[in-house]
Amino acid sequence: MFQEVAGIKIPDSRLAKEAADLLREHGDDLLWNHSNRVFLFGAVNGKKTKHNYDLELLYVSALFHDLGLTKKFSSPDLRFEVDGANAARSFFSIKFQMSRFVLYGMLLRYIRHLELQNIKSLKWHYSFQVLV
Repeated sequence: MFQEVAGIKIPDSRLAKEAADLLREHGDDLLWNHSNRVFLFGAVNGKKTKHNYDLELLYVSALFHDLGLTKKFSSPDLRFEVDGANAARSFFSIKFQMSRFVLYGMLLRYIRHLELQNIKSLKWHYSFQVLV
């Protein structure tokens, strides 16, 4: 059964639950709350602007977008965005064989923390349009 916040349904698929479990296990309350706010603000903005987006993809993207900040997934030599993308790619390739998520691991490093002009120059797929 879906939980709902501000009219936005929180995905409860196996993928969504496992992604949430991973963040809860390796993140802290601050990162958990921040990631959920990112999802809710993105979903509310997408709804307000009448964008079509994949709610599950947006949710998992939001949960994983700062995963590289956690002790478990950070590396000594890469930026945290890249560490997060690597962790997400590993998660999707090991646990799920879903083609729409292959792109996620490669593009995650560009979604946040880069200059706006660089983000707008990329061609986005699926729900990434909502995040720009």
